[in-house]
Amino acid sequence: MKDKYHISVEYAKAWRAKCKAIKAIYGDWDESYNLLPRFLDAIKEANPANEFILFCEEFGHERMFKCVFWAFGSRPLISVDGTHLYGKYPHCLLIATTLDGNNGLFPLAFAIVESENQKSWEWFLACLDRFVIKGKKPFTLISDRQKGLLMAVQRNFLPSECFHRFCVHHLVANFKKTLKNDTLNALIWSAARKTNIIEFDRTMELIEQQSERAKELLTEGPLRPEFWSLGHDDNVRFGVLTTNMSESFNNVLRVVGIQQRHRGTYAIGFYPHKDKLYWPNTGVRVVPPIARKQPGRPRSIRIRTKMDKGERATSNVFSNQVKLLLEMLIKKCGLNACKKDDSDDEEKEHYDDE
Repeated sequence: MKDKYHISVEYAKAWRAKCKAIKAIYGDWDESYNLLPRFLDAIKEANPANEFILFCEEFGHERMFKCVFWAFGSRPLISVDGTHLYGKYPHCLLIATTLDGNNGLFPLAFAIVESENQKSWEWFLACLDRFVIKGKKPFTLISDRQKGLLMAVQRNFLPSECFHRFCVHHLVANFKKTLKNDTLNALIWSAARKTNIIEFDRTMELIEQQSERAKELLTEGPLRPEFWSLGHDDNVRFGVLTTNMSESFNNVLRVVGIQQRHRGTYAIGFYPHKDKLYWPNTGVRVVPPIARKQPGRPRSIRIRTKMDKGERATSNVFSNQVKLLLEMLIKKCGLNACKKDDSDDEEKEHYDDE
């Protein structure tokens, strides 16, 4: 506002205007939680084969949101991944995805949970077993090696029921952090793709020349070849080496303004629900969880990661949509009023940097 209109706006006033702009464009944060039961019932009414679970805690005469799970279908190969959601209330999105007969992405199930930990993964996998797998075992699960997820898989499924395989992309990334050898990383990818055991053994010899420690890790213990190599997994991973299908769909869901992609994804076999006016009335009021400040260093001084880059890209798209309405709301204060210091704005107020 200062660069464009040559006026000074107090931080508190600009923040309130931004909140009003967000509410005008996307709706109220708290009311969206209250609409959730009706929204899920509307989807179920339009697509009876779909399933969902909404878990809340009693909070006086209302219910406080904890987590939600919903599912669309079943396939023998499942990729799971999680990602953080950015907004007023901190949550994590867990997603299960597979490939259809044409190797196209087919989303199976989703869950929104408080955080990505062992308890959340155990609940998500239990829901996946109940509504998606439905006794069709054995099946193959591809994931990264997140500690909570590894423990959750062991607690939910027997080895004979679930062939748990690891994402090679995450595996190579871990080696890249510790050994910092680009040639070694390329050889691990090459070994993972080998379907012939003799060629695999030759590649492992080249890996040993680069690092004996790397060869030891990739042939013994929790990283044995059957967990990451196509040549040793008895074709249970159907040629899929990574969790890219889950991560790709996660990125679609996180970016603002992608309604057309959603419609294209669900154009076949998924019927749109009715307008909000016709949603079933559940008689249940759901309130959002208590917002908590996240631990860790402030974003201005912490080390940036790929997730931060994705967040900034999302924020840029979001800012373009909010910008015009934000300026209009600030103008309502009047240019002269904006130049003056308001008495309310002089009070010391603390705002979370979202």
